Amino acid sequence: MNYEELLKAHDKFTNLESRYFFYDGYMNNKSDCWLDGNTLPEFEIKKLFNFIRSWDKRFSGDLQKFKRCYKKIYDDVKQLKHKRIHSIDFCNVETGQRIQRIFGKIVECGKNRPEYTDASKIMHTVLPELFVMWDDEIRKKLRKTHQWKWPKEKAQITEEYVFKFLPQMQREANEVIVSYTQENYCNPREAVNEISRRGGNYTLAKLLDEYNYVKYRLKKDP
Repeated sequence: MNYEELLKAHDKFTNLESRYFFYDGYMNNKSDCWLDGNTLPEFEIKKLFNFIRSWDKRFSGDLQKFKRCYKKIYDDVKQLKHKRIHSIDFCNVETGQRIQRIFGKIVECGKNRPEYTDASKIMHTVLPELFVMWDDEIRKKLRKTHQWKWPKEKAQITEEYVFKFLPQMQREANEVIVSYTQENYCNPREAVNEISRRGGNYTLAKLLDEYNYVKYRLKKDP
């Protein structure tokens, strides 16, 4: 993927998806408490849940279950604080296990169903440089595009997110970075910073989600 495709998708996303501003509203007012301790104030969780419901009215998050889940994964979240989608080592067993524990636990925060889509949204807000959001339509199209096998058990969707989806997003992120460095004669760090600046100061992980949303959900050419 060329970086220009990513930036064009960002422009189309903001023009075609009227709910895009809910993300800015939440992220600009999010507390720093998420990485300061494993006990979250309830008002902060409610604020997060309101954001999630602005995109998914069916979200069934249970506040107390979420508090317990987050407490169990906090140490893993803290260890991934400085990781980025384009540079994290997915071949590192410990790293993969951390991400799997985090995503698997947050999936369980629903009252009456596993929250595979909204777990990705939640964890993106906590670690916006690393976690890329997805939904059912994006999963379906990427499975077909990259010939992923359909999970036999629902629990395997967590493994699909960690070991198929995120590594695929990393490959695309690095294609974007390489295309920018080659065209603009700069190093990868400068490329990431400049792509982010030109993409509304969003992270690569967020811009990748917008690309997927435009291409697979809105069915528009980026």
